[in-house]
Amino acid sequence: MKDCWYGICKFIYRQRGFDKLDGLDNAFYGGDIYRSEDDRIADVGNRLAQGNTAAFFYGHLEAGYIINLTSRLTFYGQFIYRDTNPLIDNAVVRGENTLWLNLGLRTDIFNWSFDR
Repeated sequence: MKDCWYGICKFIYRQRGFDKLDGLDNAFYGGDIYRSEDDRIADVGNRLAQGNTAAFFYGHLEAGYIINLTSRLTFYGQFIYRDTNPLIDNAVVRGENTLWLNLGLRTDIFNWSFDR
């Protein structure tokens, strides 16, 4: 029954720019879609993730054993880590990290996709 074991590994890293909103620099960097374009920082020379650049990381590791292939009854364990790290903490984005450890039993009784 070695084919009943499975594993999933996902890592995502991205950067996004927010408005600084630090009291000194209240220019519009594109982080708020409801602000006026008249407040934008510049007409030319803009780049992606400018302003209050925040780095995001998401990691997901999962391993499990399929107990019943018909109903896909599965025992699994998950480890999920999320981290946000902006240059400036403000009301819109702040630095934080989260860690989850999950153990469970699940089934896909109504998963009728046959393309696996």
